[in-house]
Amino acid sequence: MKNNYNHSLLLGTILNLLLPGLGHVFWKEYLFGLFVFLIMLIASVLVFVSFLVKLPSMVKVVLFGLPVIFYFFSFFDLARIIRNNTSRCHKTIKTVLVFILLGVLYQIFAPNAAGNFIFKNFPVIFTLPDNRYSPVYSGGEVLKASRLAYSIDIVGFDGRVIHTVPQRYDFIRYRDSTSEQVGLVVGLPGEEIQIISGEVLSTEYALFDEKPAGLSLSGDWPLTSVGPYSILVAVLKFGTVQKVQEINLSNVIGKVERLF
Repeated sequence: MKNNYNHSLLLGTILNLLLPGLGHVFWKEYLFGLFVFLIMLIASVLVFVSFLVKLPSMVKVVLFGLPVIFYFFSFFDLARIIRNNTSRCHKTIKTVLVFILLGVLYQIFAPNAAGNFIFKNFPVIFTLPDNRYSPVYSGGEVLKASRLAYSIDIVGFDGRVIHTVPQRYDFIRYRDSTSEQVGLVVGLPGEEIQIISGEVLSTEYALFDEKPAGLSLSGDWPLTSVGPYSILVAVLKFGTVQKVQEINLSNVIGKVERLF
């Protein structure tokens, strides 16, 4: 006895989730399936552009909201097609597997696929080894370094594309010459920074950017110039500045935040 997939709503949902419009193509709605794919392709391109170009909030709502609503209702249209399907040509398990494989390959390799995007830009999850950043973060606490906070990995570009420079007093995870570290941003590109009794100064003037709740700085560091593509990151121990490093923006992994 052969399986009949002609009326499987579950199969149609899986196919359209793996590749927008694939479910419609499976049930021979080729033009509308292509239309769904093109709409979602345009939407994904706009998402990439939004990381590089600052757009007003209302523009983002329209540009991203309308395609999402269209995609959502495409599942209802697909359900209607499946329920009304009167084809006597039953789909074989081999055909089903070929379509599922096509969708999986799309998620793995297509630069605009949600699976590919999430995999390349997924936060780095780690456990803080000690209490040096207490009371802001405690030893043993599970944290994440959010890659998308500052950069985005887009297929076709050489390395990650930086869309935002870290802000002063952001905790970040970064690469130095030996390993990955956590530090506090104290200097931004092009600045001249010194630390006197815990006060971060630009030459002679105090900088009053908002510190993380509970953070109180102490310690000193001599006047240091920051390069145009770098930031200054302080390594702390219970609020005391132990050292300050100049870190190239390309070595910033992400903004440190609590996982939950």
